[in-house]
Order: sequence, then structure tokens, then C-alpha cells
Amino acid sequence: MPLTCRCVHFRRLNVELLEDRRLLSAGFGDGSPGQDGSVRETHQENGIDDAGALRAPYESSAVVGDRAVRIMPLGDSITDGSYEHDTYRRMLWQMLEAGEYYVDFVGSRSENWGGPPPHDDFDPDHEGHGGWRADQILANIATWAAAYQPDIVLMHLGTNDTAQNQSVSSTIDELGLIIDTLRAVNPNVVVLTAQIIPLGPAIDPGVEPLNAEIPALVAAKNTPESPVILVDQWTGFNVWTDTFDGVHPNASGEMKMAEKWYDALGGMLVSGSIVVGRQVFYNNSTFDQGRQRDPGVLITEAGTGTPDFIEIQNLSDHTIDTTAWVVAANAAGNRNINDVHSIPWTLLAPMEADELLYRPDTTVDDIFWRLKDVGWVMIVDNEGSLIDFVAWGYDAEDLATMNVTVGEFSGNPADVGWGGPSVASDGALSSSLQRRTRLDRDSASDWTFNDAGTGGVPNEGLVLPPAPSDDDAIAPDKQPLRPGGQATFANYTNYARGINGIMVDIAGFPETITADDFAFAVGNDNNPANWQPAATPTVDVQPGTVTRVTITWPDNTIQNTWLQVTVLANDNTGLAADDVFYLGNLIAECTGDGRVDATDIFETRSNPRPFFDPATIDTLHDFNRDQRVNAVDTLIARNNQTWAGSELALIDLSVKRKVESGKRVGWVEARDPRVNWLYQFEQSTTRSSHQLTPAALAVDKLLSEPV
Repeated sequence: MPLTCRCVHFRRLNVELLEDRRLLSAGFGDGSPGQDGSVRETHQENGIDDAGALRAPYESSAVVGDRAVRIMPLGDSITDGSYEHDTYRRMLWQMLEAGEYYVDFVGSRSENWGGPPPHDDFDPDHEGHGGWRADQILANIATWAAAYQPDIVLMHLGTNDTAQNQSVSSTIDELGLIIDTLRAVNPNVVVLTAQIIPLGPAIDPGVEPLNAEIPALVAAKNTPESPVILVDQWTGFNVWTDTFDGVHPNASGEMKMAEKWYDALGGMLVSGSIVVGRQVFYNNSTFDQGRQRDPGVLITEAGTGTPDFIEIQNLSDHTIDTTAWVVAANAAGNRNINDVHSIPWTLLAPMEADELLYRPDTTVDDIFWRLKDVGWVMIVDNEGSLIDFVAWGYDAEDLATMNVTVGEFSGNPADVGWGGPSVASDGALSSSLQRRTRLDRDSASDWTFNDAGTGGVPNEGLVLPPAPSDDDAIAPDKQPLRPGGQATFANYTNYARGINGIMVDIAGFPETITADDFAFAVGNDNNPANWQPAATPTVDVQPGTVTRVTITWPDNTIQNTWLQVTVLANDNTGLAADDVFYLGNLIAECTGDGRVDATDIFETRSNPRPFFDPATIDTLHDFNRDQRVNAVDTLIARNNQTWAGSELALIDLSVKRKVESGKRVGWVEARDPRVNWLYQFEQSTTRSSHQLTPAALAVDKLLSEPV
């Protein structure tokens, strides 16, 4: 069965509260304006940096269609923050990222007052200007809006107006004109307008009167084409516990503000159909199916005494053909772990759902177990697959060297599922070993000793977890490459079966999606427009608040290449623009350089993961995803070595060139890593243009041009 993976949805961040109670000087800015409320100059104004050029917005990896939703945080020092305080912007960014809402914060500023923000793990762009009033923002908003084209504006303004005794009516008028100016640039802009947070009583001359007028402003300005939405930042905000100086939010206050903005944005961003998750999963690996997709036939009890017995049960909801399956047991009387009882139990017919079979030793010669000592039981099907296994009393070294022959089949249970040492014997001369559960892999923790056996009767309290599913096989360490980005190891898998499963999660999505709502292409260069169509996959739709679309291909149909996935913009999907992403595969590549060579083989051999230390789904060297790293994986690496023409290109979709005054400067490295063979042997020195012959320069120039 295919291996699948789980999409990460929104999670609430846990943020440690800060106890910084340092009081900034009276003033509300990204710095310390003077006592008279004068405005301090910022590092960047009007979207222009110190060099006089428009600064490019932060490039978000998250986009809707071919670009991100542009959000402009607009305000004063509460939006700006300082070199010690990130403001709500960081927490809001992380919430949106965790919820996989694809946005880009925009604005002319990327630093806080006094320098960069304390953390660099969020999009820093904003239009927060410490000490500024609404009229000062109004004087510049047209330039900022034209430069950064926001789709959504988060407006928290009026704090400095009240502190500097501006009238409520003039402030309301200026807020209205800001909205009008934003609409002149973008007629469909959405403006989230805040009732601002409270101020300390020694500073606050009139926040409440201003907040009382903002709902009427919002109602007057709101239109279907350009919504203006009220966000109540006042209610629930405690100036004593949520600020560090009576004005500026501490971590608690920042979280409260971020949650209010997020609640308003979340409902807006999921309206209609929006792609909110893209995942690759390891279809057909043990991580999605274990040895069976359902509980199947399991050993449920082994007992000693009068009589000794073995009990098995079909715990699935359907009939399983168990004809010619063998239940084998460890022989008594010695500690040879490979010894098999002389009379194995051969099943003669299928087992119905919930059917229980019980074999006491009164039917055949005495099994003569002693559970205080050692033993094991296993079920082997008619094709040699180990269906279930339990052992007791043996140590991990015994199990690691075990090689049992049952009929014409032989093998080690550790290779096919048993995890860890055997169940520890409890020393009782007469007891029963009963199954209590079944984990992802069978292990000693599934079992318990019982003083009294209940052979022939279903185990009381037996609880089985849900069967593994495609969601269990999502690759947590892989993410799609978005348009405008450059590939890294995080964007491609090394799964031995190639890309045989992806998932796309869409909010507000209809159930009628089919393969026709997607386009798939494969290629291995920087020009996806020239790639070839991919094989048509199977598409499964799981409707819900977020609809999960599971897309699968036969094993090794897409391998050692890049896959382009396009969710098409049409009436069925509801997307305004195509949503495009890329995932790659290079079998057995574990160093992130796009090639498989002796280094990958050595790395795999040097990082074994035996049964008692099973591999996780993101273990680097488990190429076949069987929860082991062993000789099989080393062989996979050896058999999939690449050469110069078969390496995986670390594709660059950014379309960037190193130029000066319109001319190419010096050596330009070819964008396709597969041509690295031209200078692989010169990597110890920097290759410059004066080292090359005219012919070599001509070849390099041709190879560095887009195909």
C-alpha cells in the first residue's frame, strides 16, 4: 500500500512571557521621541533606502497562485517595535506560516527602532513609524502603497494622536483619508482597522473616545469591492500585564494582538478555495502500512499450565484467506532461539472477521512452555511473509542473530517488524502472555503477563490503534519548492520508489475535483515551460473543512527528476490563479549535492539503524523506508550512482543574473548543476575569466544561458 503523509495545520504558538519592565521615555515611537512628542527620523522613509533606491520586498516562499498575498502592517511604534521587542508582527507571521496561509509582509522598513528585531525568523517588512500621528502617515501612504501594492492593510493608528492632544474628529478624518488613498492605488484593498490598545492612565488622555468613533468610520467606508473590517484590539488587553511600559506590548500583549489580527485574516484568507498544504508522502513503505493495512490476524495469547496453548484471532472486519499459513513455536527444553517445535500448526481454511482459533496441547504432543524462561510464537503466511511474532525471555542480542526456518522459508523477525527486546519473563511457573495492544511496530510493550490464562476467549481490554494510513507517511523534512525559489535538499526526496504520492489540502474546496483540475510535468532544468507532461495519476478526494486531495503514481514512474504540480485556476477549484509547486527525487542521495556517489554509499554504510534502534520516517539513509538502515540501503545507493548527465539539477527558478551596467561580469557559473563537470577538477581554486581561453569562455557562456 502507498505511503502517505500528514499535512501540518495551524497550531497555537507557545510564547514565553517577557518580564522586561523598562520604561521608555514619554513618546510612542520606534525610538524615543522628545518629551514634546517630536518625531524622530527613521532609517528608511517613503520606501527609499539610504542609497536612494526602492528596497525590494521580502521574498516569501509562500504564495497563492504565482505570488503571495501582500499584507502591510501600518502604524506607529506599536507596529514598529524595537531592537528588544519584535511586536505582534513576528507572532502573527508564525501563526500564518503554521496555518500555511501564504502571505508576504510588505513595507518600506525592515528594521525596528534601534536596529534589527531580536529574532530573524519572520518577515520583517512593515510600515510602523514610531511617534507618528495619522496625519503624518497620510502624507506618505500614497508613496508606500504605490511601491508595495498591499492587498491587505493592518491599520493600528491613533495612539500618538491622542497622546499629543489631537482631536478625535481630525484623527477619524485622517484615518478615512488613509483608506481613500489606499483605494486610489488598489481599488480592492482590504483594510483591517483597529480599535487601538489602551494606554496607561498617566499617558492616556482619550483612547476610549477615539475607539468609540472607529466603528462608525468602518461602517461608512466598508464596501463589497474594498472591505473595511473592524478589529477590536481594545477588549481583553490589560495595560498592566500586557505592556512593559504602559504603552508598548510585551510578549503577552503581542500575542493578544497577533491573535486578533489572525482571527480577522484567517476567515478572509480561507474564503473560497485556497491551497493551504502541499506534502509528499512515501507511498508503499512500511510507514503507511506496516506489514498489514489493517490489524489482520494476530497472536493474541500464549499460555502454559494445563493445558499449554496458542491463540490467534482475525481482528479485521473482513475474511482473510489463511489457508496454508503456519503458526510456529519455539521448542522447549533449551535456549536455542532458532529451534522450532516439531509439530507446527498449519491453518486449513480462511478466517472470518473476529474469528478466534485456539490450539491447546491436548490436541497434539505437549508444547511444554515455561513462560518464566524463554520462547516465541510466529505466524508465517503461505508466501513466506511474517504476519506476527512475539518473544519472551530472550535479550536483544539473541533476537539480532535469530535466523529461523519455518517450512521452506527462513528469516529474522527483526527484519520485518519486531521492535526492541523480547518481553521480560516474570518468573511465574504458570502464567499467560496476553496481547493488550498493537503499536506501529510490534514490540514488548504490546504484551503483559497474566496469572490466569483465558485461552479460547477474546482478550478483555484488548485495544488496537487505528490502522496506519497514508497520513502516517508524510515526509516531515520535505517541503515544496515555490516559484521564484532555488532548490535545496529540503525540496527533494531520496525514496527508492521515487515520487509516488503527494497531498494537496484546499480550504473551502468542492468534492468534484478530478485529475483534470491538475497539470503535471517532469523535467530537470531551470525552464519548466519546456518540461514534458507527467504520467496521469490516481486522484482521491477526502472532503471536509479542508479537503485533502491524495495523488498517487505507480512506483518508480517519477524518479530522479523534478515534478511540477499545478492546481489549475478554474470554476471547479475556485482559484483566481494557478497554484504551482515543485518536488524532486533522486534515489539514495543523502548529502544534498544532487548526485549519488561514493560519499553517499559510505554515509549509508556508516549510519546503520538495526531493529532495536528503528529508523524514523525522516531518517536520512533509510532509502526504502522500511525502518531499517542496513545492507539493502547500501546496495540501493551503489546501484543508483549518478554521472554528469544523470545528476539532479538544483533548479533555480529565481531568474537572477550577475550583471553590471547591463553586461555580464567575470565568471558566471552555469545554472544547471549537471554541467559542473566542466570545472569539477578546479574546485580548489576560484575560476576567473582571465584563466580561460576564448574557446572556453564561449562554451561557458553558452552553457550558462537558459535553455
